Formats: sequence, structure tokens, C-alpha cells
Amino acid sequence: MLIEAISGLPADTWIGTATTDGFLFAGTLAEVDLTGPVAQAFTAARQRITPDKHAVWEVKHVVPRVLVIKTRGTFTAAPPDWSDPHGPVLAKAGYRLPDIGDMSETAQCAEWIDRYRTRSYDTHMLNRTLTSLRRQYFDLVDLQNEERQVKCRLRHEEASGKGP
Repeated sequence: MLIEAISGLPADTWIGTATTDGFLFAGTLAEVDLTGPVAQAFTAARQRITPDKHAVWEVKHVVPRVLVIKTRGTFTAAPPDWSDPHGPVLAKAGYRLPDIGDMSETAQCAEWIDRYRTRSYDTHMLNRTLTSLRRQYFDLVDLQNEERQVKCRLRHEEASGKGP
């Protein structure tokens, strides 16, 4: 259904990301075609499952601009006073900011964008991973979160078509 929806958009539509259950694009929900066979099947199933709510797509964010980096790295670029009930898009590509405290998600996006702009080849960041199967087996340790400093690879994903 995702591919059917994206392929039905106008050719010059900017698409920033596409994941299992949604996509980020410069457009509105009205532009997403729901007449394809997969969309029709999903719509019919949704009507049977939840008769009072049969929409198959929903708007999760409406943001002024985004910076898309790496896989699963997306940050809202907005003025400090910007607000929206849905909040910003904040996907950290597996990295973590040190001690964010009570920093708002919009402020976190601004911090991520600043780190993206000022990064260098030697920039390192905190990354959280799960204990590898190899380490679990050979070191007899349980599966747990592990934090480590890793080289920050916040590369920019090239987009075709027009930008946001």
C-alpha cells in the first residue's frame, strides 16, 4: 500500500522518507490516491474492523521544513516559537544527545541540526545498541542495552525532484 500511495503522487513531489507504515512528503493527505486496488482492500478491511474510523492514512505531523539524514534520521527545522499539536518530527538515527534534561523536542531538533552542520570526520556521539549475540554467547551475558561512543556518520541523503 505504501508503494501504491507513493507511486500515485505527482512526479515532482518531494518524498523525504518512507517506512513500514508511512511516509514523509511535501503535500497533503488529499493528494494521496486511495483508488488503487491495495488501498481499496485496506479501506474495506478498515471499515469492517472499525466502522467509525475507516481512514487508512492519517496525518502525524505537519512541519515547516525537515532535514533528512542517514537511515531513520529526520529533524524538524522550525523557528524556536513554532508549535503544532502533533509536535516535530524527531528521528535520531540511533544516536543520542547527552543529557537533554527537559529540552523540548523542537529544541532537540535544533540541537541535532546544529550538530549536523558542525560535524567533522572525527565527531563521535553516544549510541545505544543491544548486546550482540556473539558477546552474549562468549561472555555469558544477558541481552541488555549498551551505550558506546561511535563515529558520527550523519550523512545527508540526496533527494531527487524538488526540495521542501
